[in-house]
Amino acid sequence: MGISGFIAVRTRMFDEYVLKGAAEGAGQYVVMGAGLDSRPYRFADKLAGIKIFEVDHPSSQAAKKQRVSKHFGKLPSHVRYVPVEFTRDNLLDCLSNAGYEPGLPTIFTLEGVVMYLDGNSVVNTLSFIRENSGASSSVIFDYVYQAALDGRIKNRVVTHMNSLKWIFHEPILFGIEKGEAESFLRASGFNRAEDYPCRRLYDLFIKPVALERPISDIYAIAVGYKY
Repeated sequence: MGISGFIAVRTRMFDEYVLKGAAEGAGQYVVMGAGLDSRPYRFADKLAGIKIFEVDHPSSQAAKKQRVSKHFGKLPSHVRYVPVEFTRDNLLDCLSNAGYEPGLPTIFTLEGVVMYLDGNSVVNTLSFIRENSGASSSVIFDYVYQAALDGRIKNRVVTHMNSLKWIFHEPILFGIEKGEAESFLRASGFNRAEDYPCRRLYDLFIKPVALERPISDIYAIAVGYKY
C-alpha cells in the first residue's frame, strides 16, 4: 500500500528540515502535537542552544513524560513541555509562560497532525505560527489529498486510513486538493511555500536506495516559509 514507505520518507524529511533550520540559525523549535516525537532527544547535541517546546494535550503529554523519564531516569532539561487544552487554553500564553519568544526565528513541525484537525483549526494554527514567530521562521506538515477523503480516490490505502478512525476514534477531517498546498500556504500568509507530492518524495529519498519500494500516492508534505 505504500504507507510504510511514506512514513519512512516523512521521518527522514522532517529530520532534515529540523536539522537544516537549526544549522541556519533558528532560535526555537516547537513540536506541535508532539505525541511520541523523539527528535528533541535523538538530535539533542545538534539542537544545543535552541529552545525546544513540545506542545500537546495534557493527558498525551503526561504519558510521554512518563516514558521519557523512564528512559533517561529523569526529564531532560533542554525540553520544555507545554500542555495545552486547545478548546480552553490560549496557545501563546501557554508557550510564553514556558519561555517562548515570538520574535525569534522558529522551526515548527506538525507530523501526523494536520489531517486530524478540522479546516478552521488548520487555518488558525497556521495563522498563529505566522503571526507569532520571527522572520525566517517556517513550518512543515504532512497532509492527505482531499480526493481521498470525499471518495474520488478509492484504493486500499484509503480503506485502511478510514478504518483507523473506528479503532483510535480520531477521524481524518482535513485534506488539501492535489497541487494546491502551495497556494493554500501563501493564502495563509507565508511568503514562500513548497509542496512535496509522492513522486517528488520518491525521487528524493527512495529512488537512490530502494527503487522498488512503494510510497502511497495520497499523502504529501508541505513547507511554508516566513521572511
